[in-house]
Amino acid sequence: MVEWQDVQRRIDAGEDRHTEYILTEERAVLDAPPTHIDLEAFRFYLRRLGFDTMDDPQPDSVDDLRNRDVLVEIGGELRATLYGILAFGRDPQRYTRTRDFRIECVAYMGNDRASEVLQVANAAGRLNEQVERATAWFLGLGRFESYENLRREDRYLLPRRAIREALANAVTHRDYAITGSQVLLEVFDRRVDVTSPGALPNHMTVERVRAGANPRSRNESMAHFMAGMGFMERRGRGWLIMRREMQGFNGTEPYLVNDERNRFVRVTFHIDSRESERSVG
Repeated sequence: MVEWQDVQRRIDAGEDRHTEYILTEERAVLDAPPTHIDLEAFRFYLRRLGFDTMDDPQPDSVDDLRNRDVLVEIGGELRATLYGILAFGRDPQRYTRTRDFRIECVAYMGNDRASEVLQVANAAGRLNEQVERATAWFLGLGRFESYENLRREDRYLLPRRAIREALANAVTHRDYAITGSQVLLEVFDRRVDVTSPGALPNHMTVERVRAGANPRSRNESMAHFMAGMGFMERRGRGWLIMRREMQGFNGTEPYLVNDERNRFVRVTFHIDSRESERSVG
């Protein structure tokens, strides 16, 4: 029988590379046994990657999960990794360590957080489910009328692809060592903010992101998963896509803030084209 107190001591001392906080997606969730992984979700992902999960012979399920960093052995017992839970877990937010790893959605009546709150929602679940649910919540806020060449068109507050790309990048690249904080989707009168815990990794700058530099995520397995599920780009095109979508939508460009002192990254989209000429608070 594994002594969990001893495992926790090794975590605190940084003696176990799978449970220390440097490679957070490889960290074991100690109260997540292999049965908490949804094997059908895992196999669906493999089929998305082009693997045949029906023909014999098939690798042993446990070996397959271990080889793909979904499971790790701790003290002689298998436990799911943080990546495994957030990509294939049956209930990813059920654990103390993961309960805040979700998207908090808030719509305000005004243009700052002191304004009256109109709607609040939590988009939980696996990484891809969080993005789907938050995007659906945003699109459900309503549409407005637009006229082009004397033809009426109903439009969402922002392009679906732009907000989806921002949310996918936020849940994928956030710093999961920062506990007690969620990805924030905040909708104000004239702008939309997507805020992700953790500053940009050391090798990235705002200028490199805006230029479409080749990305290196702090969460490589999560990035591979989200790319394989069709939720994000792997070639540094994410920012370029958001920029193109916004220019075609209302002639504005998204605004990126990397706050190293307070440890967050924020993408701001302007609903009102006139607002892009003002400073962002």
